[in-house]
Amino acid sequence: TETTVDGLLGVFFAFLLLGWLGGDGSPFEMVLLALTAFTLSLTKSSGIAFVLMAAAAAAITALVRRRSPSLRGKKLACWLLLPLVSGVVAKQSWEFFLNCHDVPRRWHPSDLSLQSFMDLFHGKPQWRIDTIEYFGWNIFKDHNYGSVIHMSYALLLALLMLTGLGLYLLLQKADRIRFAPALLGASICAVLYTVSTLFTYLFWFAQSEAVILASLSRYLNTCLTSILIVLAACMGP
Repeated sequence: TETTVDGLLGVFFAFLLLGWLGGDGSPFEMVLLALTAFTLSLTKSSGIAFVLMAAAAAAITALVRRRSPSLRGKKLACWLLLPLVSGVVAKQSWEFFLNCHDVPRRWHPSDLSLQSFMDLFHGKPQWRIDTIEYFGWNIFKDHNYGSVIHMSYALLLALLMLTGLGLYLLLQKADRIRFAPALLGASICAVLYTVSTLFTYLFWFAQSEAVILASLSRYLNTCLTSILIVLAACMGP
């Protein structure tokens, strides 16, 4: 069931990205995105992180679309904030429910503080340094994506981005305006997701799970699923 949930996270994440990056800000669209963010936050404890990453990508790419007459001023603010607020409300409502029923948490920050973060730059503790090195090695290690595709996460992600860039260059100018925000947003989310995954291992996972990068392939595949869906959708008419 965990694998199914992570795949579903990737689909919801891609849908939220496509709506935020390629939408026109209509009331119907805003409600649909708000419901998607709400559902994404409830799907898994890390769902709110996906909402925040999509919001960051949407905010940055909004600069690219600043000339759009349909998304300006208060409408632009609502377009960005409504889904974000919806995701936060969903997360807090679930936390409230868990607190009311005294449900123990499996995931929680482990020694997350400014001091523990600064200690990393001084090589302490050693297990976190080992985790960072092992994470970097795994990013460039060959992974099995089926009977045909065997390559590293970094290489596959780079190929997807280069494919998107190639498609962008082949498009007519009018189509580039629609494709550019999605390509930029997907690239931003890929970087944010990879960095946040490492951060999670360092400060959320137990040491015994962090040093072996438990379930790393599953987490990285969630990002790849989202990028594939976004690029495939942008290739459509």
